[in-house]
Amino acid sequence: MIKHPVDDKTAQWFIDHDFHDRGMMKWHGFMLSDHKASFESQRHLVAMTPLPQQSTQLIKDLIAQLISKHQGAIIQVNYLNNNQPVELRGLIKGVQSGELFIKTRNGIESFELDAIRNIRIASNE
Repeated sequence: MIKHPVDDKTAQWFIDHDFHDRGMMKWHGFMLSDHKASFESQRHLVAMTPLPQQSTQLIKDLIAQLISKHQGAIIQVNYLNNNQPVELRGLIKGVQSGELFIKTRNGIESFELDAIRNIRIASNE
């Protein structure tokens, strides 16, 4: 740390010889944290390639299995995000009046059972 005042000539010499300006690199750290927070808030919503439409009976059977065994689920619904179906990942909390409730990283989400395109067991990641 410099303990004496710095004149313009010394400052210019430092900039010309010792200082390395990282340009835009210094801004990436600021933007990264904001972008990461934004992406994390949407992480449970993942746009994917459409999977085959499962039968209503298979979907109901898988939901019952996932609830009884407290297993995580990956559910692809027919809602679109940039023209792609959306996947939700989480723990199914229950079904009531034709509506499924799933706990994701962002809280409880709900949607109609008829909107489910495909459901599968989440691997332990």
